[in-house]
Amino acid sequence: MKTITSLSGLAILLSALVSCSSDKIHVSPDGNDMASGSWCRPVKTLDEAIMRARSSETGKTIMLGRGTWNLTNAIALGTKDSGIKIIGRGTGRTIISGGIELPAFSVAESRDGHEIWTADLSELFPECFEFQQLYVNGKSAVLARTPNEDGNQVMRKEGDKDRPNEKDGLATSNCYLTLPTTERIEDGIGYGEMQLDPVVSTVLEGISRTPAQMRVCLLHKWDETIRTVDSISVDGSRLFFKGKPQKPWNHVDESSQFILENDIAFLDHGGEWFYDRATHILYYIPEKGEKVESTKAIIPVVEKLLSVKGSSDRHVKDVSIEGISFQHTSLLVGPEGRDPQQSGGDSNAAVEVRFADGFTMEDCEIVHTGNNGIWLEEGCRDCSVTHCRIHDLGIGGVKIGSMKKPEDEELMLTRNITVDNCIIQGGSRVLAPGAGVLLFNASDCAVTHNEISDFCYTGISVGWNWGYAHSPSKRNDISYNHIHHLGWGLLSDMGGIYTLGPSEGTTVTHNVIHHIYSLGYGGWGLYPDEGSTGIVWECNLVHDCKSAGFHLHYGKENIVRNNLFVNQFNEQLAATRIEEHTSFRFVGNIIAYSEGEMYSHSWPVVNSEVRDNLYWRFGGEVDFNGFGIEEWKKITGKDEGSFIADPGFMNLAEGDYRMTNSDALEKIGFKQFDWTEAGVYGSEEWKRLAELDKARTDAYSETVRQLRGL
Repeated sequence: MKTITSLSGLAILLSALVSCSSDKIHVSPDGNDMASGSWCRPVKTLDEAIMRARSSETGKTIMLGRGTWNLTNAIALGTKDSGIKIIGRGTGRTIISGGIELPAFSVAESRDGHEIWTADLSELFPECFEFQQLYVNGKSAVLARTPNEDGNQVMRKEGDKDRPNEKDGLATSNCYLTLPTTERIEDGIGYGEMQLDPVVSTVLEGISRTPAQMRVCLLHKWDETIRTVDSISVDGSRLFFKGKPQKPWNHVDESSQFILENDIAFLDHGGEWFYDRATHILYYIPEKGEKVESTKAIIPVVEKLLSVKGSSDRHVKDVSIEGISFQHTSLLVGPEGRDPQQSGGDSNAAVEVRFADGFTMEDCEIVHTGNNGIWLEEGCRDCSVTHCRIHDLGIGGVKIGSMKKPEDEELMLTRNITVDNCIIQGGSRVLAPGAGVLLFNASDCAVTHNEISDFCYTGISVGWNWGYAHSPSKRNDISYNHIHHLGWGLLSDMGGIYTLGPSEGTTVTHNVIHHIYSLGYGGWGLYPDEGSTGIVWECNLVHDCKSAGFHLHYGKENIVRNNLFVNQFNEQLAATRIEEHTSFRFVGNIIAYSEGEMYSHSWPVVNSEVRDNLYWRFGGEVDFNGFGIEEWKKITGKDEGSFIADPGFMNLAEGDYRMTNSDALEKIGFKQFDWTEAGVYGSEEWKRLAELDKARTDAYSETVRQLRGL
């Protein structure tokens, strides 16, 4: 035993000696930048480690130990950093933060049953300093607002057909509904005047008619516009703001919603905060269970944590990031406000990569962002983001490619990007139009086996071309993703998977999509929008969405086959624009439902090939909006070979979509597929981590229940 112990001790000693002479550069918060950089004599800062790696032929691997590195500027890697690997100890162990921990709160007062905590930041920020996000005890706090996030504000508008519930005009959500809004344009500036409901006027009683910091967040269809409130009328019935004129294709109107935020008068709910810039006092209302002595609050001071940037004629190559948690970034909205942009497309990300080949990010975390998670921008090739958890996001998760079409696609186009086995969850915390994955102009990418949930807009968006003009977004593979709990009744015109423009060779297969709920129109499962062309939609399971499981706005030569559409609320299928060419082939699909209509919009008359489909209605007769199937076939010339039969689901109540009616399935050529393969794979711990918190799913269900007036 003594010999073994002695040999074991010798092995440890030898290992330590080898580590001390390693060609790796070790970094520790307790290190010294004058040290050798070995395992036993680490350097202290990332800047020092990167500088040494640049000048080394062999020591290109930087090993980060346990601890937190707080940044005041983004880590910047360029072409001279090709080949660098930065490896941490794993998420939660190695943290790169763009935040500053604040001094301890004090209990200041109680108001309406809530304690109000304060922190004096005047010594920390003696000069004027702006921050608009706050992270408390490991999650995003809510900027003081009205109505509250779980306020379920209820209003009725008679005869308003664009409201959430078309039957009686009931609207229930965490926003106010707009009344008529006018805009006067002078010298290129739009001056907005919003009429307010008496409910809102009551909320504004006692507030300064010229508030210093108040903002109005306008949610209009698929967009969000933010404006600083200039003034409020004396009687509180009107709100005034200004900014760039509204876009003609998406005005704020009576189908829109709005939130008022960033005024101390709105500080009335656990988890909310307000920072008074004039006094440098931060106010916070604790959530249940939070203790003032143990609460940790962090504000972000940077917008980006990592920038990897080459040039069009010289790319950064083979940079690898592994086992690091990137935390705490900001998004600042200036006094001029923020203009609308679909999916928040123009907003930046915590990690940005441009003109890079072979960049990889693996086993990392991006969390607590005011903006997006990661953006692989123009000129990125053969890059991957794998087994990463990207969550608690101000906007969206992963962005791929450039918003602008590259003039030289060979030189500039982003291609061969893989996003696989990632948890992308909990976005839209700052801007509602956040998407889980947003692919602009990029080709030959694979977005596979990801868990995407809890966003207020689309799950995966592919393409950035409205209409039939040339689009470079080709041959993208969108498969085996689990996409769910989107919308939250805030925006309209969204989909689980959304496409734009000619996308020949793109496949959308083996995805599971459910629980998508919009405010007004939309809330679709599979949504090929303007000009979607040449896409194969196959072996997808779509269930429990507000609107159609499949909706084509307009496009051509799409193939929709062997999909399973179950229990959408309003209608099962939809198509909008009638064009001369064949828009799609809809063959060998199963449509089963218990409520709503079979179709909406122009489905009966759009130029399409529809045949060999199986239809079933639980507890009722299948009809095609008043027509029987044979009459439907005669009138439309569609659905040859289609018929009505019970697919024989094993147990829908338990989410078992296996079917027992093999004869019916064989008759339409339907091949059963394993929907359980969608989503992340690997350890049971990783799969459990991907599950959306029950409190969030319960809140979602309650929001939908009230929106539906149930």
